[in-house]
Amino acid sequence: YGRCEFCILPIMNSNDGRLMSFYGLLDRYDLKICDVVDIDNDDSTSTFRHALLGRACKEQRMRPQKNQNYIFEFSIITDKPDFFTSLSLAADKINAKLICIDSLPIEYASDMQKFFISFSIPSQNALAFRLFLALNLQAHTPLGFYKEKT
Repeated sequence: YGRCEFCILPIMNSNDGRLMSFYGLLDRYDLKICDVVDIDNDDSTSTFRHALLGRACKEQRMRPQKNQNYIFEFSIITDKPDFFTSLSLAADKINAKLICIDSLPIEYASDMQKFFISFSIPSQNALAFRLFLALNLQAHTPLGFYKEKT
């Protein structure tokens, strides 16, 4: 209802990977990942990643720090999975590493898929990668840009 500026949701765990039902909420409510924290289970057998989410995260004004890797997460709906060829070539040129890619079928279009993609990007190349996406994959939706936890 727009009563709060931020929320916290689990987005991943070490047993199941990306929690797709919660990622669906990011799109539905136009939320962006501002930061994440990993929390170990009581018996240390699994780790849960929780995200600080908001509609107005300061990602556009964040100045990447030198020698720091950032995670850039985005989604894209397409019926052409060959988009990944140009994306992987661009990522290779700037030393970005694919962390995770998941897909879901789109309910209203049987030939469409929604891809959720995460890359680790060196700080000095983050702007170039985002520019590549803006020019070549206009249909992508940024989901988060935050420091990689080491």
